[in-house]
Amino acid sequence: MASTDSLAECARWLLVGLLAAPLIAIADPRLRAEDAPRDWTRAVVRLQTPTRASGMDQPGHRIEHCTATLVRGGAHPLLVTAWHCVEGRFDLTRPPRAEINGRWYALDVLTSGGDMSADWAIVTTVEKAPAPAVLPLYSGSLDAGTRITAGGFSRDDTLGATGEYLTYHENCQVVANKHADSLSDCLAFKGASGGPVILGNPDEGYRFAGVISAGDSLTRSILVPLSRFIRKLNALM
Repeated sequence: MASTDSLAECARWLLVGLLAAPLIAIADPRLRAEDAPRDWTRAVVRLQTPTRASGMDQPGHRIEHCTATLVRGGAHPLLVTAWHCVEGRFDLTRPPRAEINGRWYALDVLTSGGDMSADWAIVTTVEKAPAPAVLPLYSGSLDAGTRITAGGFSRDDTLGATGEYLTYHENCQVVANKHADSLSDCLAFKGASGGPVILGNPDEGYRFAGVISAGDSLTRSILVPLSRFIRKLNALM
């Protein structure tokens, strides 16, 4: 992640709560996919991007840990993630990569929103790769009051175990829309960036409706609705 945008992204996780009601401590509402699997969880994978650490006191390289979602199968699956998860590429010999069925695959970034104001990206595998599951798309709006699920490989040291487990907040909701993004009361931590916003239930099926962008790691998360980039994604499907 580039230094300026890295700071901006961290600040976004910390300060998004200022856009909403005062924060209060709550019990962790998330579930582990390992303990409570859903059909959609098989389409969610870990994503890593080697980046150059920023600042004089942080020389060298580091890994940006995020989440991605499989939305198309075939020899080279399509995945959706957040722009800030892949924008820090600086060495083509060390591209972003996704863990699919226990193996890491190098990724090629096909298109993206280009900055934090349009925090989405569409990527594909460089090599042929399996797609254990894919999610159908929901291109409608995410209006206030819409019930959703948001999940990812959160790097908290409790339920997420620093990114070891896929966790999700089921039946949270959109509380407002700001600057074309949606503000929700879903709980997520760094590492869940790029993770899916899900609509649906076991009876009706699940659909991919957006991307987790940032949050306060307490009671608020910013979501990028799929409707903002559905035309770009459909052109690649």
